[in-house]
Amino acid sequence: MKLLIFILLFLVSVVLQGQVYLDPGADIDERVEDLLGRMTLEEKIGQMTQGEKTSIEMDKNIDAIALIDLKGRVLFEKDVDNNHITIDMSEYKPGIYFLKIKDNNSIITKRLIIH
Repeated sequence: MKLLIFILLFLVSVVLQGQVYLDPGADIDERVEDLLGRMTLEEKIGQMTQGEKTSIEMDKNIDAIALIDLKGRVLFEKDVDNNHITIDMSEYKPGIYFLKIKDNNSIITKRLIIH
């Protein structure tokens, strides 16, 4: 029985090794940085609908960003030239939108749901 508990604890420690965001004893800034580094762009955009002001951060430079409604109207458009932007989402009604992110090599379009 003791051996089974030891093996279980060992396996849990191996699984959690390197996952700073799960360590309550780690510095909060390190935990946030670790978690954001593990999130996909889709997961980061999904978090946008949770607050009034939201931030998008990418590994590469964002040249421009646009928020488009289902009718194709551009509601927000901005040249960025940075890897980070904050958008005030409080102006927009709940619904489905598209977020178009342009970098120097591509255009990424993601669905965005505002609750």
